[in-house]
Amino acid sequence: GYDNLMLPTTNIFPIAGNERDFKELGINKLNFMIPVMGKPLIHYTIKSYPAGLRNIFICLKENENETDESVLRECNPNTEILYLDNKTEGVALSILETEKLVDKDSPICVGGITNIITYDQRRLHNLFTDESADVILFTFTHHENALRNPNKYGYVKIENDRVSSIKEKGPISDNPYKDHALTGIVVYKKGSYLFDSIRKMISRPENKNFFFISAINELIQEGKKVVVFEVDHFVSLSTVIDYQEFLYWQDYFHKLKHHPYSKV
Repeated sequence: GYDNLMLPTTNIFPIAGNERDFKELGINKLNFMIPVMGKPLIHYTIKSYPAGLRNIFICLKENENETDESVLRECNPNTEILYLDNKTEGVALSILETEKLVDKDSPICVGGITNIITYDQRRLHNLFTDESADVILFTFTHHENALRNPNKYGYVKIENDRVSSIKEKGPISDNPYKDHALTGIVVYKKGSYLFDSIRKMISRPENKNFFFISAINELIQEGKKVVVFEVDHFVSLSTVIDYQEFLYWQDYFHKLKHHPYSKV
């Protein structure tokens, strides 16, 4: 949504992956800079997050010339860009680089950068002000993508209105269409929950997984209350097929005389 209610979060956008997955379409741009409805994708991703107090973008130094800083700054005057000299082994490690920039007792929102989502702002606000919830996972259900490619998403298991476990890739039941799948956006009531869970996860030598969302299992085991917030609409633009499909429907609705949508 465009009128996102302010939550007192620091929003962290990890965009230091350096992926360019759309070259076969003749788009030699970083994934978060591909054109969507006249603007780079990251513009809509920023709008998908709650409107926080601050935005921090984690970028790669080598991509500084290609990263349109004006797009990153247009939504929030309190925007900082952290340039990393080298690519890390995973998003979780990139996120740890922001620890020195944030107040660990304040809320943090962190997440993916290839989705566009909309949701009920007031419902989110009510959930956020519920004292008992420590972590809020933004999820979606009943989506064609989960039917077509269930292994692409992570899923959550829910027991007694709270998340009992998270599986990062692949379904947790034989009916993924109905399960809560992860959008990649997470709100932590305290920044320390984010950083401590990542450190715990990577401290185990057998763990070669650097997804920050998997680390939330550490918090669940500690007894933290993790809850889901189901979004209204979820659009994934992480693959060439997703993107082509989006452009097809955009074109289709633009051409319909009786439909209010227009590409212009």
